[in-house]
Amino acid sequence: MLELLQELVGTNGFIPHGHCYLWNPLLVWLHVLADTGTALAYYSIPLILFYFVQQRRDLPFNWIFLMFSAFITACGTVHLLEVWTLWHPIYWISGGVKAITAVVSLGTAVALFWLIPKALALPSPAQLELANRELQQQISDRHKAELELLHSRDLKEAIFDESTDAIFLVDPQTLCTIDCNRCAVEMFEVASKNELIGIAGHTLQHHQFNADELEAIAQEMDSKGFWSREIEYCTKTGRIFWGYIAANVVHVAGKALNLVRVSDVSDRKQAEQQLQQSLREKEVLLKEIHHRVKNNLQIVYSLLRLQRRQLKDPQAVEALLESQNRIETIALIHEKLYRSKDLGSIDFSEYIPGLVSNLFSTYDVNDRRITLETKVEPIALDIDKAIPCGLIINELVSNALKYAFPSAQTGQIDVEMRWGEDAQITLIVGDDGVGFSSCFDFSQPETLGLQLVEDFVAQLKGQLQISRHAGTQFSITFPGGVYAS
Repeated sequence: MLELLQELVGTNGFIPHGHCYLWNPLLVWLHVLADTGTALAYYSIPLILFYFVQQRRDLPFNWIFLMFSAFITACGTVHLLEVWTLWHPIYWISGGVKAITAVVSLGTAVALFWLIPKALALPSPAQLELANRELQQQISDRHKAELELLHSRDLKEAIFDESTDAIFLVDPQTLCTIDCNRCAVEMFEVASKNELIGIAGHTLQHHQFNADELEAIAQEMDSKGFWSREIEYCTKTGRIFWGYIAANVVHVAGKALNLVRVSDVSDRKQAEQQLQQSLREKEVLLKEIHHRVKNNLQIVYSLLRLQRRQLKDPQAVEALLESQNRIETIALIHEKLYRSKDLGSIDFSEYIPGLVSNLFSTYDVNDRRITLETKVEPIALDIDKAIPCGLIINELVSNALKYAFPSAQTGQIDVEMRWGEDAQITLIVGDDGVGFSSCFDFSQPETLGLQLVEDFVAQLKGQLQISRHAGTQFSITFPGGVYAS
């Protein structure tokens, strides 16, 4: 080992490098000064780079500066050895330093080659300037947003805290409460708003929404921008109350939020229940009234029938029979009303067949001799129109049964009720019997039945047309009525 060290530092008979310059003083000192100056410069650069790296620890790829420092230091050492070997030929050490310099240089070159793409990816000064301007714009926008938020916060506090409704700001994604007003604290009986913030609003309901209902609400909010409903709520103390909830989308500082307003409508909902109860009681009462009227008319009907059996005069018997039919017609209307779901009107498509069947039974008509054809659309009439309309049918069908088919003649009676133009109703009662005589004057009827028909048509504010072709047909057109459900 000692021999190897002596070999490296020894001259081994080598001549100093100065012999190459023939010891020309000017040339020797030229190389001395040039190599020395270069070495000093090389040694000063790593110091500057090292100081720079220490001061800028955030600098990307700072290790490349350290590799450059090692490479430059090695180069400076090579130049110093060039000066030393002018007088001392330690060429082994000089060559070794050059070899180390070569290795460091190649390593630095390889690292630099690998680093170039990453360095090129760094933002250019122009890009940095643009990014800086964008950052400044963002800072300005954020400052404006903060001012807007402060303004909206002041506005919110003025609106929130003075409102008599519970108001919530809700995140549309999580459905959790972000903020609420003082009324919400009082309405849901909590100690502070902190107990309401951060919870989902539907957890305050007496019966919470399921996932499908929440999805349906979200879709309605997206399509319409608002949603409302009456819901039962439960306070923190367990009190149940009815609330009307209305939600819509608002924008605060550029962010979309759901503004939810809850009004306590418990008083109105007791009132509504009382009203519903009152309506049910009135409905029962009206049904009872119609039922009793029908029963009373049946008593009158029975009394007239008993009275009719005591009479011997055919005309008096006939008059009482007609009165019975009229009473039965009115009684049937009251029966339909108290059996109907709608106490305000009756469906004539159900009423007319029963009425006509009663008349056929009263006059003991063989349905194989006189047939009945009814075509009645689903038309509902209130009692003010139903009674005169029913009596018109009673008079005209009774008249046809008594007079249209003498001497066991066969034929047909038609009863039709349909919708006409402009919400007009057309009632047609006709037969193919013998008809009226040509000298009969309908403008001045002598029979009570036809006089009643004219009076009832006037009561309906309708128009009457009579046709004598192939029998007799009465056509009455009058306004009113609705489609029967």
